[in-house]
Amino acid sequence: MRSCILLPILALHLPMLNAQSGSFEPGGLLSQLTVARFVGSGSETIQAMTSDAAGNIYVAGTTTSSDLPMKNAMQPSMGGYLLMRSLDRGMTWENVPSPPTLPVTITPDPNEPQTLFVGDSDGLFKTVDGGRTWRRIYYWTPSVFGVGSGVSILIDPANTRKVYAYTVDTSSTRIFASDDAGESWQLRETPQGQNGLLGVGNLWVDPNGSGTIGFGEWYSRDQGRKWTKMTIPNSERLSLIRPDPHHSGWIYAAITIGGAGKLFLSKDLGTTWTELAIPNQLAIVDLLFDPDLPSVLYAPSTGPMPVLNVSDDAGVSWRTIRNPDNHYYLNRMALLSRQCGGGGLFSVSGSSFDFGATWQPGQISRVIVVAAGPGCAIYAIRSIASDAFIAKLAPGGSEVIWSTYLGGSDTDASAALALDAQGNVYVAGNTASADFPTTAPLAGSMGHVFVVKLDPDGKLIYSVIYGGESTDAAAALAVNGSGEAHLVGWLGAGANGGAFLIKLRRDGSTAYVSYLPKIATYEYQPLSLNPPRAIAVIAEENGSVLIGGYAGMLLRMNPDGYLLSDLPRLPGRIFAMETDDKGNIYVAGQVTGYGSGVRSKGCFEGYYYHSPSTLAAGDIFVTKLKPDSLQEVFSARLFGDCQSWPSTIKVGPTGEITVGLWTFSNFPVRYPVLASLSCYVNGAAAVSRLSADGSTLLFSSFLDMCVNAPLVAHAPDGSIYAGVAKAISPYTISTHSAILRIPFPQPDSLAIEKVVNAFSGVPGFPSDGMLLTITGQNLAAKFIDLGLNNPNPLPTELGGVQVLFDSVAAQMLQVAPDRLICVLPPKTQNQNTVNIQVVNGPQRSSPSVQRLFLAGVGLLTHYFPALPPSGSVDGVILNADGTLNDAQHPAAPGSTVVLFGTGVTGPGSIPLLWNAPQQKQNETIYPLLGTARHMPGFIDAMYAIDFRIPDAPGPGVYVVPVRGRLTRMEIGLAGSGIGVWVK
Repeated sequence: MRSCILLPILALHLPMLNAQSGSFEPGGLLSQLTVARFVGSGSETIQAMTSDAAGNIYVAGTTTSSDLPMKNAMQPSMGGYLLMRSLDRGMTWENVPSPPTLPVTITPDPNEPQTLFVGDSDGLFKTVDGGRTWRRIYYWTPSVFGVGSGVSILIDPANTRKVYAYTVDTSSTRIFASDDAGESWQLRETPQGQNGLLGVGNLWVDPNGSGTIGFGEWYSRDQGRKWTKMTIPNSERLSLIRPDPHHSGWIYAAITIGGAGKLFLSKDLGTTWTELAIPNQLAIVDLLFDPDLPSVLYAPSTGPMPVLNVSDDAGVSWRTIRNPDNHYYLNRMALLSRQCGGGGLFSVSGSSFDFGATWQPGQISRVIVVAAGPGCAIYAIRSIASDAFIAKLAPGGSEVIWSTYLGGSDTDASAALALDAQGNVYVAGNTASADFPTTAPLAGSMGHVFVVKLDPDGKLIYSVIYGGESTDAAAALAVNGSGEAHLVGWLGAGANGGAFLIKLRRDGSTAYVSYLPKIATYEYQPLSLNPPRAIAVIAEENGSVLIGGYAGMLLRMNPDGYLLSDLPRLPGRIFAMETDDKGNIYVAGQVTGYGSGVRSKGCFEGYYYHSPSTLAAGDIFVTKLKPDSLQEVFSARLFGDCQSWPSTIKVGPTGEITVGLWTFSNFPVRYPVLASLSCYVNGAAAVSRLSADGSTLLFSSFLDMCVNAPLVAHAPDGSIYAGVAKAISPYTISTHSAILRIPFPQPDSLAIEKVVNAFSGVPGFPSDGMLLTITGQNLAAKFIDLGLNNPNPLPTELGGVQVLFDSVAAQMLQVAPDRLICVLPPKTQNQNTVNIQVVNGPQRSSPSVQRLFLAGVGLLTHYFPALPPSGSVDGVILNADGTLNDAQHPAAPGSTVVLFGTGVTGPGSIPLLWNAPQQKQNETIYPLLGTARHMPGFIDAMYAIDFRIPDAPGPGVYVVPVRGRLTRMEIGLAGSGIGVWVK
């Protein structure tokens, strides 16, 4: 049997891991539904989520936060740190606990090995115990655009209590000075004429004990209170200043002009200057002084290939050491004394133990800053990486039972999660860490994907890694009744759309590894917002597995892994699959192509290319298949105007099907907690539930996420768990994640479905005192109607029923079991959203957050109090002679008729359109004017609108009635036109 859900679509024109409710807003408007949150100083996302029969929630995610608290953890801390230290010239590295921030610079105290200063985009941190504890010693408000050139921290080596800091962003520069080793700070003005946008290298400190600090060509002998300018040739092109630590009063200045550069030396603190020759006039990006040889300088230069220039005579002559593989970034280097095991030069990606003659790769990756410190230490700041994390939460998200990091020193991420009948937890993901924690040797040439099994208490049972020479990626995971795990994923470049299937025995040993041809092929549509590449797997009861992927491909692998069978295809990309306790198979995917069963009318998309294109709509299909035979039981569709695709599918104990999804405009909602789309260009997250036979949409709601599709799971009481992510701010891609618990309306519960203009039935822009119709279930016990011709003030309670808009009771006109009609309270008219609840005695509906696209003038039709169908319908219109307008009583051209509207802001002119055709490009539509007036004897929310029927062509008159001929015209505003009969 095949059924299609052709649902009426509402026209929308327009730092910690903690389990608790609170003010954290993972879903913005849905914060009140939050039951668990995942918040650290970095970014968190959830890749997989499920629940068990007892209601425990299991989450596999990815985090960049080193301070995400763990409980009863197998791995209590991140495998990779942002701050590292080496005491053996970079041969081995140890983690240094970093402050709760993303450091961009580090400055070791030259005399105290345990004292370090770190700067980030919003302040400074200090440790005096080698990183075990940190204190924020200064805070500044970061620019909303982030720090442009970063932060510089300098310590006067002759008096280490004198510390200076300099920040530069896109709008300002700041210099701070401290006399007490950073415990207190004074803000200093930058020298006149310096805008500070030349980089943090402008700030310098004389290392020879004079107490002089400098900012570009300016210097100060009183910690920046007064500044004196040096005379440097072409100072407007100044790129860096470096005082010589071996020669008092010597200062080097580098000038950059285009791609070329010059170098100058002053031996009298900037009074006079001598130009020095540099090879090929290359622009110098840094200047370092050999700690052991006073006349040796190192000057990395830019150009077609980075080179290192070395001078043995204080800059008089130079020799160039080319970097043959163009790999080592030489503009950020540190020098270690030869007394430290021979010393060397260190860049962010390599090291040279012969001071530039030869280079070798560094032992750690993602290094962005290196610095030398006392005690022969080299410090490295690494760019942000990630670890997987796993958590088990008690039913309802009431507490964290256990949680743990999972990862090594490089980037690690979760991808999939599964449970077995004994409550063991299986997590698969991707790793770039050579030291990812494992219980077995690497299977393959390089580690890319992992499978980890934990017992119900979070203790490790096994951890294995697989990978070939290309970059492979884990995608989906399934476990059968025997505890055998099956992992599918994509193969790397050159695999021609191929994928892999790995089967692991109960103990983690490999049963087989198989190639899956072309199942992961990605169909590219250049003008569409493409859904992610899809592949899914489920384990069948007989030990075989089903794999679904591109273009509806279904494959079945037998239990031994030696027979791969092609099966009949489904209508499109397969994103997720699930089984129920009887072995039935449920598949969620996206319809693709233009063949049979694909709606030909697509949606307009020009988001990235600014050009229109009509594309296949990309409906979501939900198909149920019988075990073994895979005979179709039903196939249903969910769709709006544009593309939609599912992320996960879950089947409840009584067969209801819940789908987490991503969608665009006009997706159907039913009893929503958030009724309208919030992310117009990029789409938004949503969740929908279908009946067990696939015929009925039981629930559907947007979730106000603009990051990714939600993960879903079932709660024992029928409510829906949704794992979601929310951007931390509009200026960052970083996210925090949470679990929402979305109440599911039961048959006897009081529930809101939609809120619209009571006359037109469509949303618009909010206006004071507009009549709204609220539809739903069990809203009132009986029908009560006070009528439009009611001169008395409307009550705020009718038949024991109230409607609350952010706790403000609305005036009530009508109540019925499936419909309420009320007046929008005035205080909500300037809000973007409003929380609506219906109260009927002791019962309250679940919160329903509505975006206030709820007005525009609605014109009364013959359908009222029911909502009118879509399209133009006859209006309630009084002719000039007092008769009701219809085919037997048409209006005369040139006569004035009376319309009735709600959502009118007040008496006065109202622009109306008269059979206006679709507006052409650059065409101006000139509306006609009606006149709104109060109506004595009627409710205040309804106005009379006097409108003159045109009798001659004019501005805004596109169709004029012909005298003597009966015709049906249309009057109205965008989205709320009504028909009028004219003769």
